[in-house]
Amino acid sequence: MTDREHVESGILSRFIDLFWGYGSFEAPIWMVGMEESCGEKDFPKRINAWHARGERQLDDAAGYHQAIGAPEHFKERARVQRTWSKLIKTYLAAYGHRTNTSDTRRFQIMSLGRIEPVLVPTCFIELMPLPSPSTGDWWVKDHTDLDYLQSRKAYMAEVADKRAQKLKALVAEHRPAAVLFYGSTLRKHWERVSGPLVRHPAHQKLFHSQTGGTQFLMMPHPVAHGVKNADYIKVGELLRDRIGGR
Repeated sequence: MTDREHVESGILSRFIDLFWGYGSFEAPIWMVGMEESCGEKDFPKRINAWHARGERQLDDAAGYHQAIGAPEHFKERARVQRTWSKLIKTYLAAYGHRTNTSDTRRFQIMSLGRIEPVLVPTCFIELMPLPSPSTGDWWVKDHTDLDYLQSRKAYMAEVADKRAQKLKALVAEHRPAAVLFYGSTLRKHWERVSGPLVRHPAHQKLFHSQTGGTQFLMMPHPVAHGVKNADYIKVGELLRDRIGGR
């Protein structure tokens, strides 16, 4: 480990075990990605803010980002965040709302990842709990001496399957109407939760399966090459009848 800020091992271990993201498990639609992004200096701040705010499984996105000094996406006239924007359009379409930029921005500010949303309940989850600027970077090792966090490869080997099984248990417990995985490169991990995914007959870019009362969906990442707003809006339209009045 370098001389950069150390994160206490117990807090970091609990973060890996407990933290899932933002919003409410009672939301009818869950969004599940790989991991959050962050800057190099943000990593200790994010872990310590989570600890200070009560070590919740799901935090309030606006409150948490205020605590880490990054509230800009939840302020009036906020810039619409690239990844979130398409996921938001899925929510808007599923509930029969307009999907233009103005409504997308309003949803981001008022409802995205909120424990008490103004518009509709949401749930934004990450399979891998530790934030990182990209899959090619691994600054975590500079902030801890935990053996399995000294490389991304060791971290994935230690954590990914365990998290997939825990996510599967959370879905079985809360029974959302739909779980949308975004990022097709993680398909093997998604299928540990959903079972085999097959192409959706009404959407060329969408894969799906059904387990119990939950429909599982997989889309390419919102910022992947060739992915358009219309692709994610169509997912929402396909979910509209499914969520009904939930």
